[in-house]
Amino acid sequence: MGVSVQVWASFFEISPLHPASSRALLLAQENWGCAERIWFLPYVKQMSCWRVNGFTECLIPAKLFNVVMVFHVLENPDGKRSIYPPLPGFWPKEHPFPWIPWTSQPLQPRQTAIPSPLYTQWLNVSPSVSAGPKSLCMAVPNVLDGQFGYQTAVLDLLPGGLIPTARPEDSRYSIGEVVLDSHTHRLIWPPRGMDDSPFVSLETEYEPLDETDIPQDSILNDDQTHPQFVWPGPFDVLFPTGGGIDLFVHHEKLRQCIAALKNGHREKVMREAETWVGHLTHAVEAPWDRAWFFPRVVADPEGVLWDIEGRYGYIANTIQEFLASKCFHDLRQTTIRVQRVQGWLGYCWWEFYQDLMRHEHIGECKECGHVIRGGHKDREMCMKQENPDCFRQRAKIRQRKSRAKAQ
Repeated sequence: MGVSVQVWASFFEISPLHPASSRALLLAQENWGCAERIWFLPYVKQMSCWRVNGFTECLIPAKLFNVVMVFHVLENPDGKRSIYPPLPGFWPKEHPFPWIPWTSQPLQPRQTAIPSPLYTQWLNVSPSVSAGPKSLCMAVPNVLDGQFGYQTAVLDLLPGGLIPTARPEDSRYSIGEVVLDSHTHRLIWPPRGMDDSPFVSLETEYEPLDETDIPQDSILNDDQTHPQFVWPGPFDVLFPTGGGIDLFVHHEKLRQCIAALKNGHREKVMREAETWVGHLTHAVEAPWDRAWFFPRVVADPEGVLWDIEGRYGYIANTIQEFLASKCFHDLRQTTIRVQRVQGWLGYCWWEFYQDLMRHEHIGECKECGHVIRGGHKDREMCMKQENPDCFRQRAKIRQRKSRAKAQ
């Protein structure tokens, strides 16, 4: 049976060590009732769950507002990793059920698989910066006198703390620009002095500062500007609100780990990876249908019937026949061991750690700097699927040299 990972992904990416967020997440995990979507709401007094159109949602009292989707990722026999619920139609919008056709929102193609490995593709992209919204319209659930319903809410978004700006010598770290008071600020990542710090302070990330407290070479994201980091796909779906500052710190940390591997510091890298895997993941029991059957059936509806016959000895001609069977009823009462991870950040650290444990080759292309994985231990160049542009450019250079020799 393929490895199954349970991902608790937040709509608003919050620091893994934020105390209020951690307490709410722990409460939700201890009382998880197989909900696909969990709401953390400051104004509710007790937990409640409900099912709508076959999906379960849950309310959790919390100091911070957030929405968490619980995804299950399964490694299939062909090596691909399928995901349930499928992306991207589960993040909340103005309508409570954006995946249902009767809403006015146009349906998007449903993504039933995610790239494997995910962490290398994440490390090979950079975010852009745009003017983000100051508020967000969302259909939010509420329970009043025992009656459940949705109400449209306009959520005011807090400024994101500090974003470092660049000096001329920092140009290679530039990730975008924002305009504040008619002045253009070029943003960089990582900020100077961040190399040895695993996290920016919570105060820096969550508490807007007065103008007199702004450090030199930084700008304040006050009510005049809300810069938003935008990742290229598929990370724009995995990090729908762009992610917090911590996300960029970890992006850089993983790159530093890979550079350290090249320099022979494997033990140091293992300790770093073990630290974050310990913070962000742990093994739990999950229902068989959520952790294995649903991700498998969305990826290969016909192949799953062969799996059922081979594993459990039950022969069914259609999925509907199997769903109506006693075999399915009995299996869904069982559990399997899964790795529960905190967000897609935790998933990337877990993937990286698995590669370290398998002694998978991980390095950087000496031409373009892309993270490369697999192949011979001495491989120094990316393959075509890792970076087509670099591959084509090297091919052109080889052709020119070959023609020059032939003349």
